[in-house]
Amino acid sequence: MNGTTTRSAQVRRRAAALGAVAIVLAACTGTPASLGTTSGPATSVGPTSTVAASPAMTPSTAPASTAASPTPSASEAPSAVPSDVPDESPSLAPTPVPTPFAYGQTDKATGLKATMIQVGDWTATTTPTYNVVLTWSTPTSPDTVVRVEGITKCYAPADVTGKDCVTPTTRLVGRTVVLIAHARASALMAKWTWPAWEEIGEPIATDGPHDFYGIIVTFTTGAAVKVLVLDTSQTCPGCAY
Repeated sequence: MNGTTTRSAQVRRRAAALGAVAIVLAACTGTPASLGTTSGPATSVGPTSTVAASPAMTPSTAPASTAASPTPSASEAPSAVPSDVPDESPSLAPTPVPTPFAYGQTDKATGLKATMIQVGDWTATTTPTYNVVLTWSTPTSPDTVVRVEGITKCYAPADVTGKDCVTPTTRLVGRTVVLIAHARASALMAKWTWPAWEEIGEPIATDGPHDFYGIIVTFTTGAAVKVLVLDTSQTCPGCAY
């Protein structure tokens, strides 16, 4: 072996030794690329430790402070009505109570009197009614029968003005008498209902089928009959209704 061959072998052994040292240093300190890089994927240093790079900001990981304000749901809307908005809800007025009014004439001896009340009004789809209550204070015997009768004819002369169509002494024809109500005297009350009317001309009341020119009340005890006129029309020749 000559000198040149010996020197070449020594150079190769030195190069191999330097390469091994470089590998050991690289394993201990990391590669030069990892030392000069500030961003990028994480670099493994060893089996028990990892250096993680900062993750990139994505929409899903954006801070909550940068998100748009959510629209309030219907349940979160303010429940109070602004003070400058007028309340247009209709107020429910109480239904007026009908007021009874006197009907016809009274009688001091028996305390006879009648009151009438209108139930319903003319704006409804049905016709209102007149409810009539007749009361008396005497007689009170259950043997006395009280009858309320309507007279369908004016018995006064037609050519005389201002005469009552029916009086307590008028001789009545049976076919002109219509029974309206009846009760025992001990009840001290009788009631009946008429359909309400507006303008019916000379008659003073109507039950629908009949127009009445007089309303009488009779107290009958055995053969004794007492007749009282509750209301009557009067003659008026030439009057227009």
